[in-house]
Amino acid sequence: MYRPHEYTKELTKSLHDLAKTEDPGRYTVSVNGYGHMEHPVNLNADIQGMNRYFGWYEKTLQDMKPWIENLETTYPDQIFMLTEYGADANIYHQTEYIGDALNWTKEFYPETFQTKTHEYQWSVIAGHPYIIASYLWNTFDFCAPLWTRGGVPARNMKGLITFDRKIKKDSYFWYKANWTNDPVLHLTQRRNKDREKQVASVTVYSNIGAPVVYLNGKELTGIRKGYTEVHYIIDDVQLVQGINRIKTVVEKNGRLYEDEIEWNYTGEKNREAETLNNREEHSGF
Repeated sequence: MYRPHEYTKELTKSLHDLAKTEDPGRYTVSVNGYGHMEHPVNLNADIQGMNRYFGWYEKTLQDMKPWIENLETTYPDQIFMLTEYGADANIYHQTEYIGDALNWTKEFYPETFQTKTHEYQWSVIAGHPYIIASYLWNTFDFCAPLWTRGGVPARNMKGLITFDRKIKKDSYFWYKANWTNDPVLHLTQRRNKDREKQVASVTVYSNIGAPVVYLNGKELTGIRKGYTEVHYIIDDVQLVQGINRIKTVVEKNGRLYEDEIEWNYTGEKNREAETLNNREEHSGF
């Protein structure tokens, strides 16, 4: 898949030629982690797939968009798939202090960073039909025997759902709201209960219309759209000392949908976001 380059190149070409001999009308696909199309292991099959983890293993979340737009301009006729993207999330790791590139070499894998990753990167993917298919990594947390990351041995936590299939992370509801017609009304950060900042943002995923949001029984104003049509945000929400109950409501077709979470604020808790902006291209291990 990655090295040695010349072997991978020649093997891919020979397999492509064999496939065309057996079935000339069948597409062939090659996948790797090299994001520059001119790399020798690329362009040896009909369809090129690339695995990219912007903001996780390399660069920042926002570097995804110019990368895709450069491919669109430079290789407009190449059939292209984004074959892996995403970020790990330990549901027991929570914080409001997240940057645009997490330091994945540390033990702290906050769920909030995974949520931020998928919110932004799906919006980029959805806005660029040049990408004929994309594959988030992964549906479930899964076993990785040689790893000890995010405080858990032998675990890859890039799933939208925990390893035991019991807890759906916020990112799961992000895609359900964007991709399905099943009614979704979901307040994010329900596990990020111990708040570090008194001024917060409240995020709601709703594919059933604009939500009404309450803090301790008082309706909040200033709701705005986020990255997609199901993404709603209220900024500059002033929390009170102690318990803060947040509730959202949507009425549709005579049915009332509700979701509610509880945050606890006991004072400012300043910390540094654990960032690592690796400007080198990540191509795999």
